[in-house]
Parts: sequence; structure tokens; C-alpha cells
Amino acid sequence: MNYLREKDDRCYELCKLQSRIFERSAKEGIPSMYFIKVYLNSRYSYWMDRLEIFNYEYGDELIYRQVSSNIHMKRGTVLAPHIMAWIGYLLREWSYIYSLTCKQIVKSIPISYLASVYPLYHSLSIEEAIIRIAESRGEKELITDPQKRLYDLVRKYYSQKPIRP
Repeated sequence: MNYLREKDDRCYELCKLQSRIFERSAKEGIPSMYFIKVYLNSRYSYWMDRLEIFNYEYGDELIYRQVSSNIHMKRGTVLAPHIMAWIGYLLREWSYIYSLTCKQIVKSIPISYLASVYPLYHSLSIEEAIIRIAESRGEKELITDPQKRLYDLVRKYYSQKPIRP
């Protein structure tokens, strides 16, 4: 049984929103790694991960202003806007389909790696890019069905604990 979330209009809306926010940060010269770190620790990213963002009337302008107001670093690498847009879209779709948070993904797949594979994978479908990126990094659990992940965790837990009568 497959418990992966299907791509739908909500997914597309979230992906485009995050993509525009990431792209704007690059256009305004904010160091990319720092911006993404601040963004992923914001309530907006949390609400998107939990799909609670639909309960609020937040657009990319407001979210961008709120996140960028917490950024105080001016030095660092600024990725090209089209690369940042692709990374934002990819992370959000990955999060949506596989029921992961963007922070979980970035913890295993660094932003610098995503930027480095942009030339290889940007012309592929996002689903294909996600699979190839996870496999190339040896992070197959990031593309595993959430139901299977839960089953594996429960199985691991009970295999380590002796059952007492």
C-alpha cells in the first residue's frame, strides 16, 4: 500500500510560493546558505511542512519580509536566482510528497550539494531529480514511503527491547 502524498494543486501552490521566496533572496543579494537556514527555522517553513499555511493569508511578500528582517549577515555566497528558485521548489515538493520537513532533507542533503547538482538535474522532472539526488548521496530513507519508515522504526524498536511476560 502506498502512502506517499500525491502532487496536487496544494503542492504546486506551496512549491511556487517557496520558490519565489528563495529566488527573491538571491535577487536581493542575501547570502543563500544563511537565508535558507533562517527560513527553515521560521514559523512559515514549519507551517508549510505541516500544511497549516493554508489556514493563514500569507503571501510571498509578507513571508519574505518577515524572514529577511531576521537576517543580519551580509557576507557569503549568493547563488543565482534561478538556482535558488529550483532549490526552493525541489525542497518543498520533496517535503510534500514524502511527508518530511525541509529541515530533515537539508540535514541529510546540504544546500551546497543541491546547488552543485543543479546543472545535472534541473532539466529533469522534480520527482526524478529527488530520486537521483537521494540515491547519489546514499540517503534512500529520504525517498522511502512514510508508512514503510514507520514500520521499520517500530520493528527496530521491538527487536532491541526484550519482551517480558
